[in-house]
Amino acid sequence: MNLIGRITGIITNPRETVQDISENSHIEDAVLIIGIFAILSAIFGYMSQNIIIYEFIGMDQGDPGASSYSAASGSSVFTIIIGFISVIIGWIIVSGIVHLFSIALGGEGSFKKVLMINSYANIPLLLGTVVNLILISLMSPKNLVFDFSTVSSPFSIMFDMVEISTRALMSDPYYQVIYVITIVANLWTIGLVILGIKFIHDLSINRALIAVSILILLFIVGNGPTLYFMFS
Repeated sequence: MNLIGRITGIITNPRETVQDISENSHIEDAVLIIGIFAILSAIFGYMSQNIIIYEFIGMDQGDPGASSYSAASGSSVFTIIIGFISVIIGWIIVSGIVHLFSIALGGEGSFKKVLMINSYANIPLLLGTVVNLILISLMSPKNLVFDFSTVSSPFSIMFDMVEISTRALMSDPYYQVIYVITIVANLWTIGLVILGIKFIHDLSINRALIAVSILILLFIVGNGPTLYFMFS
């Protein structure tokens, strides 16, 4: 099975394709896939900063000149670079943690193969990001205002920022679709990694699930606050 066959197979026949990747794939293909995903993620982050504009007021009551601050983000090479690098580093770190957990649970596979399966497993996220780029380009800019003079602690600031951001963004139908696509793609990716670890490390499905618990935890932490404010 070639690269294109594996990419389409991840969608149409995941079990057989994941098994083929665990046995016959090349690291070069994995690097290419994660590289494309990193580029798309960086572009999405850049576009998000132009759509979502944060304005902070009352940041320093002792300095009238600093009573307000606009963090509107325009063109930012730094943002794109950070977005790209964070995907690459995250891929390596998460793969390493999953591999160590798998070994501790009796797995016998290699770190290289875990890197490969983790890259291919990101294909649903890659495809979801392509759709999300189209959707975010249709969104109108949103100006979110945070009043620092009304908060009493750093935790309160973060809590208020998450709440205001979530409620404002979720009022936009395009962002609602973006969020649903992201949730589905993440769950799909986690499922593919679990399946891949099962084949690579020759583990039971339950042990593979435990080995991939870091991804499940990151998913819960990343989406917990948003879901809380959506339904509260």
